[in-house]
Amino acid sequence: MSISKSKLHDYLDDFKKRVDALSSDGVDFNNTDGIDLIISLYDEISSFLIDAKGIPDVVRKYIISKEEEKLPDEYSALFALNRLYEAIRLSAKKQIDSYVSEKNYSEAIEIFSKALRFDVRNIELIEYIEPVFKDYGLNNELIDLYKVEFVYTLNPLCFEKAGDIYYEANDFNSAIDSYLNCAEISENYLSIYEKLADVFGKTNDETSKNACLEQIKRIKDGL
Repeated sequence: MSISKSKLHDYLDDFKKRVDALSSDGVDFNNTDGIDLIISLYDEISSFLIDAKGIPDVVRKYIISKEEEKLPDEYSALFALNRLYEAIRLSAKKQIDSYVSEKNYSEAIEIFSKALRFDVRNIELIEYIEPVFKDYGLNNELIDLYKVEFVYTLNPLCFEKAGDIYYEANDFNSAIDSYLNCAEISENYLSIYEKLADVFGKTNDETSKNACLEQIKRIKDGL
């Protein structure tokens, strides 16, 4: 299917009106309990814009990056897509938190799976679902999620979180590897050197422990 520029603008204007109508119908984008309707609309528009021929590359890139400042003003109607995206994030976090507190883990995982399709670069979602994976004994799967998250975000926190899981399982060598990966990315990451000093102490590696303590002092002294 090929679409002209004028037809694309008509489609985007209609899409924005549909999003506005959701708000008029009582869907609270800041604190929504429902996620399926929002996901359905998000799915429809994003699939269309990715699959249709004649869609400008800048629009396709926006669908992936969701960075509004990189989208020309003539396509500003598409910013309504970010409202759906944020609504999915907020709804997922709220529902996951509720289900985890009730120990309704199957529902928490279902919501997590839905939201992850749209938000693979959101480490907070993984942190929200972490207690569920741990209670099910899915530590390796949880670590894999953090590793995949790093591929998308390059966030050193992913390695720290993986290291924490290894540490809790007394797999100190793997914890050290993860913490060192984090330290290589951010050499002034204070908490990582504190954790490294601790785990090196548990493995009786006093030389490495002392090196970490020296780095902690340098960071605190601003050197």
